[in-house]
Amino acid sequence: MHSRIALPTCLALIATRLASADCATDFAADNAVKPEAGAFRVTSFVRTTTEMGGKQYPMGDGRTIVEVVPPASLYLRNELPMDTSEVAIVDGKEGWRREDGEWSPLDPAQVRSLATDPDLRRYFAATNLRDLACLGESAEEGRTVRTYRYTFGDTTLPIQVTAHFDAKTGLPNSGATDNRIGKTQSHTVMTFEFDGSIAIARPR
Repeated sequence: MHSRIALPTCLALIATRLASADCATDFAADNAVKPEAGAFRVTSFVRTTTEMGGKQYPMGDGRTIVEVVPPASLYLRNELPMDTSEVAIVDGKEGWRREDGEWSPLDPAQVRSLATDPDLRRYFAATNLRDLACLGESAEEGRTVRTYRYTFGDTTLPIQVTAHFDAKTGLPNSGATDNRIGKTQSHTVMTFEFDGSIAIARPR
């Protein structure tokens, strides 16, 4: 009797593990930057609120623009309520940071760190990925999208991501992130654009 019970349970466990492996494989394939798809831009809008007395209060909105020309050119602009900054990396060899209107060179070690960051090879950040779930396909604005949900980052500061990919092309479409620190929480909405005219050059 025990063997009759154990066999279906064992088969169910094997099926679950295979499904999990397939999900991870599919996500890794979709999320890997595809050089043949060309340069892309990610625009992120973030809204941060904090809880006081049981109520949520806004702390200001922000925007981040990231442009990537594979394999190792990057432009980043942060527009936050109390800070605006820019970073440019060209061919993974030179880099600059702009604050208070002035560009200054980055230390070579900083350039190497940014240029070799594994997340530069991914459309969605996924360092220390866990709790990955494949949510299947659905219709969104006239197209079919494939959706994943997962958590990444340090366990003390986990970030939950919902990532949508075009089911036909395998390219990212949009996404959202949520994270919370104490009583402060942030929600970010991201959109992706593939634009062959994007070029990242030495700042003037």
